[in-house]
Amino acid sequence: MAEAAFLEKSSNIYALVGSQTNDLFDVDFQSVGAEFYIPNSIFYAGLGVTRAKADGGSWDSQWNASLGVTPIDGLLVWTSFYEDVDYSDYINLNAKYVMSLGGEQALNIEGSFADADGGEEFGIAADYYIDRNLSIGTAYSYVNADEDIKDFTVRARQFFTNSLSFDLSYTFGDQDDSWGIGASYRF
Repeated sequence: MAEAAFLEKSSNIYALVGSQTNDLFDVDFQSVGAEFYIPNSIFYAGLGVTRAKADGGSWDSQWNASLGVTPIDGLLVWTSFYEDVDYSDYINLNAKYVMSLGGEQALNIEGSFADADGGEEFGIAADYYIDRNLSIGTAYSYVNADEDIKDFTVRARQFFTNSLSFDLSYTFGDQDDSWGIGASYRF
C-alpha cells in the first residue's frame, strides 16, 4: 500500500519517536509532519518539525520544509530546507523511485546528496515490498567530513489498513546507534 500510495500521489501525515546513542551523548527525538502532492500537478511539498533533547537537557525544535517534483510516474525529486540553516550551507538533493515488480511486489530505491559546511553526505536506500502491506529495507549513509562516518539502517513498514501504517528502524554505524518507531496516515 505504501508503493501504491506513492504512485497515486497520496498525501500523508506522520509521527516518529526515537533515540540516538553515541560515545559523547544520548539524544531523544520526536518528529511530526505532513507531505502533500498538489492535485493535478507534478508538485510536492512537505512540512515538519523535529524536537530533540540531549542528555536530559531541554527540548529544542527545528522546522523543515521540502519542495519537489514528480516528473514521471514513480519518481520524486526534492530538496529540503531547515530552520536556522542557510540553504547555501546545506545544499541537498533527494530522489525516490518506486517500480512495480509484478503482482503485489514492488521495489523502492532512494538516493540523497548534501553539500554541507562540514563535508559531503551521501545516502542510498532500498525497500522490497513483499506485498501491498509489508516492506523490508536497508539504507547506507556516508559523511565525508573531518572524520568519515558510515551508518547502516534496517527498516520495515506494515500497513494495517489502506490508510494507516507503522514502521520500525534501527541504525548502527561508526559513531552511534539509533532506533525509531513511526506511524503514518495517508489521504
